[in-house]
Amino acid sequence: MEIKDIEAFLRVVDAGTLSAASRKHSVPKATLSHHVQRLESEMSITLFERKGGRLLITNAGQAFVRHARDIVMACQRAEDAVLHEKSEFVGTLRVGAVSELGTNLLGPLVLPFAPDKPNLRLELFVVPHAELFAPDANFDCILVAGEPSTEATGKFAQKMLGRFRSVLVSTRTYAATVDALQHPDEIPVNHRIAHRSGAKIAPWILENGRTRIVLETGGKFAANDFWLIKLLLLKNQGVALLPDFFVRRELSSGAFTTILPKWTSTSQALYALYPTHRFSNPNIRALLDSVASNFRRIYKYPYTIVDD
Repeated sequence: MEIKDIEAFLRVVDAGTLSAASRKHSVPKATLSHHVQRLESEMSITLFERKGGRLLITNAGQAFVRHARDIVMACQRAEDAVLHEKSEFVGTLRVGAVSELGTNLLGPLVLPFAPDKPNLRLELFVVPHAELFAPDANFDCILVAGEPSTEATGKFAQKMLGRFRSVLVSTRTYAATVDALQHPDEIPVNHRIAHRSGAKIAPWILENGRTRIVLETGGKFAANDFWLIKLLLLKNQGVALLPDFFVRRELSSGAFTTILPKWTSTSQALYALYPTHRFSNPNIRALLDSVASNFRRIYKYPYTIVDD
């Protein structure tokens, strides 16, 4: 029984079809089918019933799934044990981050870890939240903002890296047009640049001391990327709620200013998650130590290549 055959079987199970597994993992359907058929032949059982182009997992296939996952995890633990005996960092680390924070955090946190590890490959992914925790995602480390879900805490250990807040910002030019604002709900709805999280438009959840409000943001512009929202701000399109570390430079230079600075988001924690069975992996442990020690540096990270 070969591990590649077992991995192919699990990929098909998790994706639901050969075609979906092929697209997700960039593996030809014929290759996946060959691995599954070889596994069936070796065990003399049928793992999937093929009906009209569909694959239906059999009772035998269902019984094999849990053991197949155990086998894959056992192989990973064995590989991790071998890595301890090496005098350098080698192999591959897959690091994922939720899409709304990925481009802002992933690079600044991972780059300080990389320079002295020439033989360690880092694969960085920015994906929707649901894909981070898919059974076949196989991430070694995941960066998420906010408290991890129950699903995540059941499969992943967690390390809190730090906390941040989001602040209301605009250009000084725009701020001059609304300088009499006394409360966030006075910001014109059409000028509230919205952040789209998946299929939903995220509201602004703000607090000022013990007062907490929720404001809708269905204005003229909505975007699922903070860099695009920053561009809209620079073009005087309104007000946005952005992580404080991501606009520090613009606030310092005067390109942005805070709107109603006493109103911010609640303090959010940033976590690094890793599979519970992988902590003995020296690469993962070193990465966790690095991102934790470098978290405060994101407030000084230059998000541009050259100054204007």
